[in-house]
Amino acid sequence: MKGYDLEVKEQAIELVKSGKSFTEAGKATGVSRIIVINWCNQNGLPSFSGIPRERQKALILAWAGKTATEISREINKNDSTIKRWCDEAGITLVKRNR
Repeated sequence: MKGYDLEVKEQAIELVKSGKSFTEAGKATGVSRIIVINWCNQNGLPSFSGIPRERQKALILAWAGKTATEISREINKNDSTIKRWCDEAGITLVKRNR
């Protein structure tokens, strides 16, 4: 099994948090999409087995620190749906003061 530098792992995770796909983050860091998914899972991102892509995107954005309102604008779902999805996945949404 090939070992990777911590720097590569952190870069891949940050790319996903910034909105890049697992594939894009893998290509940018020279690792496979599956490795990027595993690293993200090890760092608190839930597994996406059987989850529709739209919901996956919402969970990634929540994991990356977006609010329910920010996510709902990006994927065109209401805040309550985003909150429910995050609750079910065990992700705590960020709340920002207005």
